[in-house]
Amino acid sequence: MTDMIDWLRKNKQVKEMIRTLVPGFIIHLLRFTIEQKYRSNHSFLRVPKLYVNRIAPSVAVYLSWILWPAYIVMKKSRLKFLINNISDSLGHVVCELDWFFRRIEAEELPRDQRYAVVWPRSEVSRYAAKVYRDRFYAFIASDLIYCMLLPLVMRYTDITVDCGISIFNLKLQEHQNIKESIIAGRNRLIPRLSPRPYADVWDRIAVYYNLRVRTHGFYPMKPISAMSADLLDFLGDAAEKYAVVQIKTFAVNATAVATDPSTYLEAIDFLKNKEYDIVFAGREEMPEAFQSLGILNYAEWDKANFRYDLELIAGSGFVLSSGSGFTMLADTMDIPLVASNSWHLAVLQPGRFCVTVPTLLHGENGKLMRFRDQIDLFYTRGESNSPPPKSMKPRVATSDEILEGVKEALSLKECFRNPSNLQNQFKALRSGSPLFVAESRISQHFIERFKDLL
Repeated sequence: MTDMIDWLRKNKQVKEMIRTLVPGFIIHLLRFTIEQKYRSNHSFLRVPKLYVNRIAPSVAVYLSWILWPAYIVMKKSRLKFLINNISDSLGHVVCELDWFFRRIEAEELPRDQRYAVVWPRSEVSRYAAKVYRDRFYAFIASDLIYCMLLPLVMRYTDITVDCGISIFNLKLQEHQNIKESIIAGRNRLIPRLSPRPYADVWDRIAVYYNLRVRTHGFYPMKPISAMSADLLDFLGDAAEKYAVVQIKTFAVNATAVATDPSTYLEAIDFLKNKEYDIVFAGREEMPEAFQSLGILNYAEWDKANFRYDLELIAGSGFVLSSGSGFTMLADTMDIPLVASNSWHLAVLQPGRFCVTVPTLLHGENGKLMRFRDQIDLFYTRGESNSPPPKSMKPRVATSDEILEGVKEALSLKECFRNPSNLQNQFKALRSGSPLFVAESRISQHFIERFKDLL
């Protein structure tokens, strides 16, 4: 049975067919029944979307008198809950918790407040609770308690703290005027949630990036405790000095096309010559191109989890990542980083030791788009988690471009220098945006090669 599960997990065509033909709740039930690790990280009864989007808002509006006593107790106890976090997403959890901790450090939030986190159960939320529990009044990963709490935080927003950086939003649509709206025939009887406008998301990212600048030297996402014994045993002698590499095997979010592992080979050889051992991380299957290179396969290690992800990155000397949320692990810890093949030119990583080697897009005319046009495409497209239009063929970073990005990122840690004129010209393409505020930079080698696109 275990062999069959492994085969299904690694067969991309079968996995895609299953996702297409089988309802998600059936897949969840099957995995919960068969996979022990999946059972550890998920509840049998997950939080239904219907409950979040319809039932909980209705309870918040029509049964607020039931919620009021609990609200009064929490208000007098100075208890506030973090809300609007995508708690099963590594990238969102890392940057949203980082933002919260930095707001405390910068005294934007009072230190004497009691802060609590209640998230649905997932691998990320479960291990985040274990790592960061001591920094909160309470940190709970439970679908049941989350469901119980939802109507309360929807109705009484003054006991919440919003460090969300996505369109996910628990704010109700005009709940204070719901009765008048119903009488006037201008609203449905069942209240609805209002997604956060994308323009607000980009503004919030810029605010977070600005705070990163003001809190240099503070790295709250680094685990306080020493590296776990299991991870030390896995790394062996490599624990002394290692670099982490990660890829994406499918197009999603900022990744326009799956990573071509061959474009990492020159960089891996360079890192080895610098006496780094190489660790393959993430959760993807190790590509064949890496299997004969003596690379440690953490990604498919049966004990890999979010806690060990944090410890692995915190102990590393360098990270080469795809354009995904995985970059935020290194970025929040000030680890030298190359973010490769992101087509989201509008939102670079915030950290000063990050170098981006992006994916470019060919326009409708078959020529490479100018940087400003690709940035504008990101904003006009709205959906940040959607790939670029199929008519716009991606131009991925080459081996030599990634290699030069690696050299630049490592040199910044050894002797930091300010961005060049070309790099600053690129950042200035959209004033006030996350691109403009970020301390990271586009690769100097890359921008020199494509300066005509400025």
